[in-house]
Amino acid sequence: MVARLHNLGVGDADIKKTQHLWIYVYCGILEGMILRQAKPSPSDEVMSEALQLPKDADMDPLPTPETLRVFVSSKFTKDLKIKEILQEYNNVWTTGTMKNPLAFPPPFGVPFACVG
Repeated sequence: MVARLHNLGVGDADIKKTQHLWIYVYCGILEGMILRQAKPSPSDEVMSEALQLPKDADMDPLPTPETLRVFVSSKFTKDLKIKEILQEYNNVWTTGTMKNPLAFPPPFGVPFACVG
């Protein structure tokens, strides 16, 4: 769809603006996946800290990828799955796309076009 919008002459800034809801929803899902990956039931302390992270004004209540990266590295430095999810959070936030959607379990990792 993004390629089609480019072909129609729609600029990157306008495309990103139209993707705002998608970015907001998927970043929220990915943030939750990070916290659940940290612990199947994140402790009240971890959840409280995550809720207190500074938020981006345009994407409230979500933290920027950098803010989330710093939080994750201070808490869960060894977990490769969390780092993979964090990379997808950054990809969605900055480009509106996932680089590796099939790495995530359904329903989050199955593109709608593949369902059928």
